[in-house]
Amino acid sequence: MPDHIHMLEGIPSKIGMSSLVEYLKEKISLMIQEKYPELKYKYGN
Repeated sequence: MPDHIHMLEGIPSKIGMSSLVEYLKEKISLMIQEKYPELKYKYGN
């Protein structure tokens, strides 16, 4: 499926999994906002 991915990440043990997921979600959100700026006004900030 085009909207489904699998990732294997190597992270240091001092970084928690929740921190990694939070970081990835933030970056993906910014990428989507840049690619589709019209969605910002449809779904809020």
